[in-house]
Amino acid sequence: MKATLVTAVFVLALCGSAFAQSQGAATPAASMMNFKQACGADVQKLCSALPAPKDQRTCIRQNKSQLSSTCLTFLAEKKSENQAMKRQMTSPPPAAGGSGN
Repeated sequence: MKATLVTAVFVLALCGSAFAQSQGAATPAASMMNFKQACGADVQKLCSALPAPKDQRTCIRQNKSQLSSTCLTFLAEKKSENQAMKRQMTSPPPAAGGSGN
């Protein structure tokens, strides 16, 4: 009985995790693909001489006024998602309800 309960809880946790991933943040690989789709032309135009991704990110930040509306929208959405995730991670867990048995 106890093993069945543990298995059920484990399965529910996996399902919840999969649902959260499908509803929430994209995987890093998917996020990078979206960045390439949204900002790839801007990177090529403004920062192609810089081979390292870190340098390209710095270049994009420095040339924000020259970015396309698609790239600016993507970056704003990502910033908003990151801020929401940080708030969620730093907020205290909800108070446990129940009878305290």
